[in-house]
Amino acid sequence: MMAAKYATNAPHGVYHRYTMGGCRCELCHAAMLRYNKRRLALIQRGEWKPWMEAESVRRHIRRLRDGGMRLETIASLAGVAPGSIYKLFDAGRTRVRADFAGKLLGVAPDAEPPPRARVDATGTRRRLQALVFMGWSAQLLAERLGMERSFIRKVMDRPQVEGVTARAVQDLFAEMSIVGPPVRTRYEQASATRAQRYARERGWVSALAWDDIDNPKEKPKGLVRGEAS
Repeated sequence: MMAAKYATNAPHGVYHRYTMGGCRCELCHAAMLRYNKRRLALIQRGEWKPWMEAESVRRHIRRLRDGGMRLETIASLAGVAPGSIYKLFDAGRTRVRADFAGKLLGVAPDAEPPPRARVDATGTRRRLQALVFMGWSAQLLAERLGMERSFIRKVMDRPQVEGVTARAVQDLFAEMSIVGPPVRTRYEQASATRAQRYARERGWVSALAWDDIDNPKEKPKGLVRGEAS
């Protein structure tokens, strides 16, 4: 089900948008015909290989990540669920389906997802929580993002967010996580203290607690009490 949701955000004219996304437009139908024609030709020649070794796909994912691409962005562009990419790195995983590998290998380093494509919200939520942990109030975060304060709360509770929102939070985090909140006046100091207390009461943690802030399976390091997600 999750993979199907991501397939619907893939561009038209690709095979998995037809098969998993349910699109029946002319471009996607043509992509399906091309895939099946190639598959049958390979079977007839005895060259059909439904499996391929996983390491080449892992190397491609690492190159994309090293270039700054978030895993959720990779998943959205490939039309797969983020969790399926994490499984690639499970110990003992030596091969993957060729069609799945093809989706990931087709993601170019300079590609960007459609702004309204929905991506996993784990990294977005943790970045916002880490900023509040530093002392940035929800009001200040909302102002910097050009959003209503109530929307910040909603983002914290959603399993997915739009790609444009994830990108905005990522950029905001890169800017604000290195400077800290304003504390020039007593009001600003009190606001920062309230934000820090609010975060700690809920078990939110610093960004330093994560090796991979976007990985939904990862647990934070150094967490004394409460839970973080």
